Amino acid sequence: MRPFSEPNRVPPKARGCLLLLLGLGVATAFCDEERASGIPAGVGATVDFLEVRGKRYERVKVLRLSADLVTLQYRGGLVAVRWSELPASWQSALAPVTPPVPTPAPSVASASPPAVVRVRLDLAPPLQRRTEVEDLLAQADATPALAKELDMRQRLQALGLWVKNQGRQPSCAVFAIVSALELQCSLQADEPIRFQEAPLLEATAARTQQRSTSTDTTTADDEEQIDRGYTLAEVVAAAREVGLWRQDGRTERPMRLDIDETYLACQDSAAAVRQMIVLLNAGYPLPVGLAWPASRATRGGFLDTQPPVPGFHHAVTVVGYHCPSGQIEDTIFLVKNSWGPLWGASGYGRITYRYLVKNLECAVVLQPRWTPVAE
Repeated sequence: MRPFSEPNRVPPKARGCLLLLLGLGVATAFCDEERASGIPAGVGATVDFLEVRGKRYERVKVLRLSADLVTLQYRGGLVAVRWSELPASWQSALAPVTPPVPTPAPSVASASPPAVVRVRLDLAPPLQRRTEVEDLLAQADATPALAKELDMRQRLQALGLWVKNQGRQPSCAVFAIVSALELQCSLQADEPIRFQEAPLLEATAARTQQRSTSTDTTTADDEEQIDRGYTLAEVVAAAREVGLWRQDGRTERPMRLDIDETYLACQDSAAAVRQMIVLLNAGYPLPVGLAWPASRATRGGFLDTQPPVPGFHHAVTVVGYHCPSGQIEDTIFLVKNSWGPLWGASGYGRITYRYLVKNLECAVVLQPRWTPVAE
């Protein structure tokens, strides 16, 4: 029995638990301090560095907040980070000013649809496709099997999915995402499906509360200008939220999307490139973002040893590769650009393995499921 003279004494076991909890709290705070140099007060705040997914970003500035993403500017470009990937101290500091989660628009099926047979996305969770991607990525741990040539251009041309021209808009990420979705959805629907980029650009601008008016400098020779467009993650989020408009006018409203996406671990760019090869072998087109050289150095559409413009990034869609030797270091990747058919080889370019490994910033695999529905 415990003596009455020591009513507040903590038993040894309880005292040990308290010390353990205190230690965990100190460790958590220490880890947060190790992952970031400070705690931002909100949009516009800056810190010296931040570590996310094992990658260190320096001179970080909070640009935009949304319900699921935080867009950051750092020395070298832009990155969109999920809330769950931020240090706990950042989540607590930024959460009060996060825009509310938007109310989902009513289902297309609940409205009065046009009397046509069209294609829409199956809103059920694409578990089978997601498992397939996870299995494919697990295979990329070792050196992947390399074909001598893998080229999706023939499929793209047969479906009438031509190279487009974004003009002088900061919308390369929009075109890269739309290009991949057009091919995947067309193959699943067994008919050409073409989407409009302009509405998605406006939706991304509205969702991020930023209407970008800057010039895409990749079409100009002024290296001092910087493309301040959107990240791949921001474009995917906007497409999922508002849907996409078809170019053929067969629908009177945007097609609602429920896209499942997987981002490759580009902090280890060599591993990410191995994953890209495995996914390309399985037929997935891949939107990627990478550091980009001056426009006059890429007019031939071949990227190899050119130095990228500091702070400038561009998005394209990888649609194949060429590797006659069978050595991954000799691989040349085929990309679909958005600067019209006069750039590169009828709008397509080539990027060497060494350039991609050195300059890859972001890569995503999209998994839409489409089902023909009579309405």
